[in-house]
Amino acid sequence: MLRCYEGAERQRAFIADFSDYEAKPDFEIIPLAIEYNHKFITLKHADIYGALNNIGLTPAVYGDIIHDEQGNWQFFCSAAQYVGC
Repeated sequence: MLRCYEGAERQRAFIADFSDYEAKPDFEIIPLAIEYNHKFITLKHADIYGALNNIGLTPAVYGDIIHDEQGNWQFFCSAAQYVGC
């Protein structure tokens, strides 16, 4: 089954025989979740985009910023340029 984030600007795929669970794809990306107090703060895409750019990251490093209906936000950093964000 192929799953993807509809509307993603960039996508990567790994096609393999998954009977060997030791062989894990290395996409050189790190998924990061943003934790915050949902009760007192409402985040918007622009808030996260601005904060990431403020610390010197460009969209080429972190790609799409996604969220769900519960206000959980995620983005994916390039492992080659990961700076501990």
